[in-house]
Amino acid sequence: MDCTGKLPPELLKRHVFNFRGARRSEVVTGPGIGEDAAVIRLGRRRYLLASTDPIVGAGEEDAGRFLVEVNVNDIAAKGGDPLYLLVTLLVPQRLGVAYISRCMKEIHKACRCYGIAVIGGHTELSGEIDKPLISGTIIGKSRRLFTMQKARTGDIILLAGEAAIEGAYLIYMSRKDELQGLLTPEEEAEVLSYKERLSVYPYSKLIRDDVLFMHDPTEGGIMGGLAEFDALLNDGAVLWNGGPELRTPVKKICEALSIDPGHLISSGALLALVPAGKIEKVERKLHKASFPCHRLGEIAREGNVPGDFREELWPHLQRKP
Repeated sequence: MDCTGKLPPELLKRHVFNFRGARRSEVVTGPGIGEDAAVIRLGRRRYLLASTDPIVGAGEEDAGRFLVEVNVNDIAAKGGDPLYLLVTLLVPQRLGVAYISRCMKEIHKACRCYGIAVIGGHTELSGEIDKPLISGTIIGKSRRLFTMQKARTGDIILLAGEAAIEGAYLIYMSRKDELQGLLTPEEEAEVLSYKERLSVYPYSKLIRDDVLFMHDPTEGGIMGGLAEFDALLNDGAVLWNGGPELRTPVKKICEALSIDPGHLISSGALLALVPAGKIEKVERKLHKASFPCHRLGEIAREGNVPGDFREELWPHLQRKP
């Protein structure tokens, strides 16, 4: 089976998840579909969170900041706070130490915003690669265990933030000449601002006391994220009610290039499972902070979300106009 991007669930289950090393009783949550970070029990109401994420497709500008944001989002999706980061930088020789220095300055600045200490990693110039490959391993903490095992029929699936803004930004930057004139100056300025809106940590901090589970729908987009929710359920299924509405520039870019926005990478959006009795409280919190949110669906006896985890970004980055 040929594929590009994150491996689909069937390949992960067959070739990755079966190989977990030694069993340890303190590992509460290990690798799994829709699980953004590992959870390790340290004691009563004390959990260590760990995750790793690379940056692929972000280009050579802002890669360091993107790296911090996507790793922080994994900790945020588990209701936690980020503490430490390890960084691996594999950099083509043609970019040299100047690229490493710029990338680390970006990482340093972003980490200071979150109170994260950079505690180690690996740095290398290589003649074997033609594009930078950078990856982060992040460690955080949480006082709660978030799980889909507590889901009940009638619980609401809420989206905090906006769908597909990350993918729209990356595609627009890579095909800007082709899309010239598509957006108004105001819309173009909005798209350029999307790189500043990729963190879900503010949403998580605001609502984590009132939700059952959260998920950061990156590759596969919102529909992929809903399919991952569905895969985590032991009882019931995800009933999608449609949406969310897209920002006008995102809609224009997707329509111009025949992109399905439901499957476009969506850092900056947070899916949350909310008990029906708390949904209005959660929405009020988000609205009061001027954060967008949309009800996408609910847990029902029968669902309607296909197991489709494809990602629209890669062919549209790679395709030549």
